[in-house]
Amino acid sequence: MPRLWVTWFLVATNTLVFVVMIVTDVALMDPSFEQLLEWGGDYAPLTMQGDWWRILTNSFVHMGHVHLAANMWCLSVLGWRLEPVIGHGAFGCVYVFALVIGALSSTAFAGDWVFVGASGAVFGLCGALLACMQLLRGKLPPGMFRDARIGAMVYIGYTLASSLLWPNEQDPATETPLPWPLGEHVHHAGGLLAGFFATWLTCRRPNPGAEPVNPPVLRTNYRVAPLLAVIVGLAFAAAVALVSNQTYYRAHRITATIDAAVAREDYEAALRGADQLVAIYPKNAYYHNQRAVHLANLQRFEAALAPIIRAIELDNTEADYHDTHAWVLSSLSRHEEGAVAARRAVMNLGSRATAHERLLHCLDQLDDNQSYLEAAQLAVIHHDHNAEFYNHLSWALYRVRRLTSSRREAERSLELDPGNEWATAHLTLLRESGKD
Repeated sequence: MPRLWVTWFLVATNTLVFVVMIVTDVALMDPSFEQLLEWGGDYAPLTMQGDWWRILTNSFVHMGHVHLAANMWCLSVLGWRLEPVIGHGAFGCVYVFALVIGALSSTAFAGDWVFVGASGAVFGLCGALLACMQLLRGKLPPGMFRDARIGAMVYIGYTLASSLLWPNEQDPATETPLPWPLGEHVHHAGGLLAGFFATWLTCRRPNPGAEPVNPPVLRTNYRVAPLLAVIVGLAFAAAVALVSNQTYYRAHRITATIDAAVAREDYEAALRGADQLVAIYPKNAYYHNQRAVHLANLQRFEAALAPIIRAIELDNTEADYHDTHAWVLSSLSRHEEGAVAARRAVMNLGSRATAHERLLHCLDQLDDNQSYLEAAQLAVIHHDHNAEFYNHLSWALYRVRRLTSSRREAERSLELDPGNEWATAHLTLLRESGKD
């Protein structure tokens, strides 16, 4: 039985990483974007801004047990035949070289997407298999690589079918298909070519006069290591150049600038960044909403109306946009319209306090006491530890002359917040009116 030290090490490492991911509550079938990033997924904007380690770590992260099983099965089948033929060192070198070139290829062409999985490196082993068949032509025992060839063809067919059957979703920013299939194809092609040429350069045919062995063993030429390093450097430089000119990368850098500006409360700088993003992606509702938010933070509520209306025109289903709309309208004292917008936000953001706050603020300014009371009751249901909502409920009850209930809710507010000045003043008012 051949000693497959590198193959089993790679299989064990990939499997161990997956098990640890599951144990730490990463989704078994479809991990989120954030989870994949946290575990080392290759995301071009982060990779190109200093997270170079993602080029290596992404290949040990998988999107589910099926993804892992397919990659480890093919790695085992190919490793079983290739590692004894080219040697442990050359096998590991080919795997890592294909891994890096495949990752750089997807980084350069994948767009605003996160990539994970050992498929680039496994495709590199498929390329290594082709190279070995050429180097050992005329010296191979009959059927030696038959199982490896079948395994490689099944694996390639599976990955192609997976990419072709992937849902043709669109990027809302550009209204173009998401780049998953293109990025995967480039990733696989880069790994395949890298594996072929790394094997061709690293391995040599057996000496003509050497005694035949079964399986045949290729000689290793480690003097090509500097050449492989130069190729990696050139691929890296090409990836940087390609990514730097991509629109999504510029947008990511602008977004980082906006986040920094918001953190230091420089809303003028944040607004300039939002203006740039809207210019790049004029049909992106999120960026229009962000522009409205920054204008509102600058107290420029009239100017904020147009971008938030545009955001809602582009996407009427996003509750955050209705929440921003309610904020702007209520700040302009257009409370009736603000209440309508706030209700839409509350319908989808029932657990978010700000949506209730905006609705209650608008209704407090209107004469519809019953609607105000119902909104306050709903807010308390969702946030039964929020003293401010009990203040609203107490005031709403007072407005409909349910004074005993009003006192009870004010007392509840004081229990939650002993320093609540409004509740203290309201209880004093009730006592002075003789309703204690």
